[in-house]
Amino acid sequence: MSFKGTAGKSSSGASMSKYDVEVEARLNKLESAISSIEAMVSALEGAVDRCKTECAANAKSSGGTVSASGLKEATKGLGPEAKINAIIAALS
Repeated sequence: MSFKGTAGKSSSGASMSKYDVEVEARLNKLESAISSIEAMVSALEGAVDRCKTECAANAKSSGGTVSASGLKEATKGLGPEAKINAIIAALS
C-alpha cells in the first residue's frame, strides 16, 4: 500500500517534502540576512559620504589637512566600526 505525505505547499500550490520545507526556511533566513547586510552597507556608505563632506569642509575652513596615510596607520588592525570611530575622532 502506498502512502503519500506532504509537509507543506509551495506558493504555487505544489506539494513540498519535509526537506523542501526545511530548505525553503533556510533560504528565507538567508534572504533576510542579506537584506539586513544591504541595509548596513547602505548606512555605512551614507556615513562615509557625510564623513568625506565634513572632512572637506573642515580642511577648507581651518586650512588643515588629514593625512590618508596617517589615518591608515592609525586604524590598522581595527574592525570596521572602530575604524569609522577613529576617523570621526581624527576629523573632530
